[in-house]
Amino acid sequence: MNPNEILKVSFSWAIQYTSINKTALMSSSIIQPQQNLLGMGFFLNIDGVVERVTGLSAAGGVVRDEIGKWILGCNHFLGKCSAFDAELWGILDGLLLLQKQ
Repeated sequence: MNPNEILKVSFSWAIQYTSINKTALMSSSIIQPQQNLLGMGFFLNIDGVVERVTGLSAAGGVVRDEIGKWILGCNHFLGKCSAFDAELWGILDGLLLLQKQ
């Protein structure tokens, strides 16, 4: 996939997600970092996704400091696999990323 196709697919997924989960998003509140978590150094957020029609999947993650500033990130095109496998790859990639730093 070229970068333009990746952006189109990403925006398509974002639009689809927000339209399906609009009521859930409206009713949920944004979770703020707990006071006892501040000063820990960094947070790892990961996710894995599978496109419904083609079955193509990817995983990615981001490392942020305690105030939410981006430190580094990663992504991994996985080909065809289940959503569960994509999530597991995201966890593995995120942990390996931290281990290498």
